[in-house]
Amino acid sequence: MFQMQTSICIMLLLSSGAISAGLEKVLPLTELIADIYHQFERGCIFLMTSRVQQQGFEAKILMQKIRKHLLYEYIPIMDTVFRTGVSRRCSTQRSIYVVLKGDAETRNYIHQSFLKTHSSRAIWLLFLDKNSSLEEFFTDINIPFDCEFLVAQPEDDHAVGLTEVYRVSPTLPLQTYRFGNWTPARSPTWPSTNFLLRRSNLQGCVIRATYKHEYLVVNIVNNSDGSEVAEGYFGQMWTTMAEEINAITVYHETESYGSKSANGSWSGMIALVKNREADIGIGDFTATSERSNVVDFIDTVEFSSTRVFIRIPNSADMSWNLYLAPFSYGLWLAVAIACCALSVCLAVTNISYDGQKRNPTLSVVAIFFYILGCLCQQGQRDAVNNTAGRIVTLTSYVMSLVIFAGYSASLISSLAVQPRALPFRDLQGLLSDGSYRLGVQENSAVLNIFDGAVEGVENEVYKKLIAPFTNDIPRDDSEGFKKVCTLHKYAYAGSYFVSQQYKGATLCQMTTLPGTSYPEPLTYIISKKSPYKYLINWKLAQLREKGIQSRIRQHYITSKASYVNRSATTVNLAAVAPILVVFVAGNLIAIFLLVIERQIHGNLFKCWPVGNSRRPENNECRKRYSNRLLSLSHKNVYRPPLYRNIHRSIRKHKCK
Repeated sequence: MFQMQTSICIMLLLSSGAISAGLEKVLPLTELIADIYHQFERGCIFLMTSRVQQQGFEAKILMQKIRKHLLYEYIPIMDTVFRTGVSRRCSTQRSIYVVLKGDAETRNYIHQSFLKTHSSRAIWLLFLDKNSSLEEFFTDINIPFDCEFLVAQPEDDHAVGLTEVYRVSPTLPLQTYRFGNWTPARSPTWPSTNFLLRRSNLQGCVIRATYKHEYLVVNIVNNSDGSEVAEGYFGQMWTTMAEEINAITVYHETESYGSKSANGSWSGMIALVKNREADIGIGDFTATSERSNVVDFIDTVEFSSTRVFIRIPNSADMSWNLYLAPFSYGLWLAVAIACCALSVCLAVTNISYDGQKRNPTLSVVAIFFYILGCLCQQGQRDAVNNTAGRIVTLTSYVMSLVIFAGYSASLISSLAVQPRALPFRDLQGLLSDGSYRLGVQENSAVLNIFDGAVEGVENEVYKKLIAPFTNDIPRDDSEGFKKVCTLHKYAYAGSYFVSQQYKGATLCQMTTLPGTSYPEPLTYIISKKSPYKYLINWKLAQLREKGIQSRIRQHYITSKASYVNRSATTVNLAAVAPILVVFVAGNLIAIFLLVIERQIHGNLFKCWPVGNSRRPENNECRKRYSNRLLSLSHKNVYRPPLYRNIHRSIRKHKCK
């Protein structure tokens, strides 16, 4: 019975043409399929046969044997007939298509599969005869660059050779790679390099690229040999990747990035890539869900955000609370209470045990100004001559040192930074203000944020601030930033990443509205289901890991930002106006009080100097001066020469 089953299996293998006569049992065939399944760790296997192949009794027995052995190893397998245009996929992972016979019908099915459907997501395993030629079998068949297609052919010593086949492009020759060897007795040998490393060379394949000229983003220059090279941040990144993968780029310039119109059509670079007139779009494209329906995106090159820019307003308003803002109201109250408490303490320590003042010159008012002078770090004319008073004075100076240091640091920083008061902070404020225009780049993703909004503040902003001025819409970001500086009350919605490239080159200082930030991942676009997408993503990750991307960014962005004015901040007159007002007001108040005192005590100030001596103008003045000088002449005190001259003048001259 066993010999009969073995004979039937050998006859089935020979009739199917799946492998050579060296494989004498079904078990080696299933073991090879199982090893391929475990190598790729995929979800399920589809055993592909034609209707003619399934009609024979031997073919049915072979299919059942293969399914039985694979299911015994818990490998899900399904048999199906050749039908092009039908998607056969596992629920979560890539499928494995196994084709046991490489005849004309199989060749026609594979050719039609790669023409009409996207079959490169699946892993293909084709069994060919030993004497079959790969070049002849795949003459008119385009195996995509990103497809894992293995061909198993029997060799000597019961071994099976596995060859990987693909084409870089439909017009280039078939590429082959020795994937490994499989034998029933030994463990199979698999390649030591990963899939993308094996296919990192595009063999000089021509890639059609479209771009929009922006000096710091993409700028195409001609070499001496006539070839074109892309410069700029995103252009240099693509040039580096194209050299790494050995691809030749042909550039085509367009006028815009592309946006979706009201009738559903696309424009600019997106339209070219969507219609496959270009393979890739080079630029700082914003990845959006609407664009992803027609094109694919490379992994994010740069993370940024869309913001609304306005010119920094030149506010001449004086900040009266600028000099009170460093401290809170509670802290100012605590300082006032501490000043009063220290004044009381100093007054108490100034009284001796017998109730007399230790320093008669320190009155209640003088003590208050004494403590106030200590808090202002000013020296005092009258010194405290007791230990308790000196401790109070020391406490005042230490407290003033801490308070003065904190106050000075906060005040100086606020004067240096010079915060600006924005007229509004978000789109709602921009809409409510009504005096500003909002500009966006034509045919861009930023424009779709507003014209694609069905409701909300974005829709209102588009109707009132953008739509009435579509004839004067900026063509690029540089024109938009220029309008912010040249036009009165003009706002521009653009990329914050692009604004950093123009930083220092603009005609004015701009700022962003805090409440207008939209996430903006920037990257390239590529045609749908492009076979080169995964290779480009892999090279981009390598440039990031090696630091090449950081070096390119520093060259095109950081160096351009060095034009920013780094001079010291100038404090204008408006910032110190409160100090000048207090100074002038203090002097005016002092003069006013002096005039009032002279009016109240005018009889005490009627003797004015005449020549080199003071001359009384009436009898009351003469008597007061005479009595004062006579009292001084009878005292044993030192009299300055001025007093002696006045005394002699009074004796010599008579008052008129």
